[in-house]
Amino acid sequence: PGVDWPCPPDPPPSSANGWPKKARRDLSPLSAEDQARLDFKQAHDRALKAAQGFFSNKNGDDEEDHCFSSDEDDELMEENDGTEEYSFFLKVFGDISELKQYYESNFRQGEFNCLVCASVGGKNAWKKYKGCLALVQHSVSIVKAKKRRAHRAFGQAVCKILGWDINQLPSVVSML
Repeated sequence: PGVDWPCPPDPPPSSANGWPKKARRDLSPLSAEDQARLDFKQAHDRALKAAQGFFSNKNGDDEEDHCFSSDEDDELMEENDGTEEYSFFLKVFGDISELKQYYESNFRQGEFNCLVCASVGGKNAWKKYKGCLALVQHSVSIVKAKKRRAHRAFGQAVCKILGWDINQLPSVVSML
């Protein structure tokens, strides 16, 4: 009571809005591997947005949303089937060159997500597959999932960009 506590004077404002400026940290450049991973992530995100837009524009009346399969559904598509989904995925790989380059250079040990699963959601939406072979096997052997035709078209497009014959997957395994 009666004793004044000394206070230091306020520092002058260092910026126009009165907030002190933060010291800028210089970020070290990314390694080539980290930069490639970042480029792939950005390319994958662009491809995912394109796939989400493609599937949202469709009516959802995909007869393949049912869990039943017929002999015709179980057969693999011919290479030039001409389906809308196949054309879409080939266009995605053609338009997003970083995505195609990552698939081509990391097909053995890279980590891949199924663009179809990720775009329609569900329990396998962010499951990672080690190598393109596992990704293609997932896409052509899936039975109880939405968009079976789209899965097969995606697997076929991956095989096309890698130069694989989708009907000869066992020989691709022995090659790798």
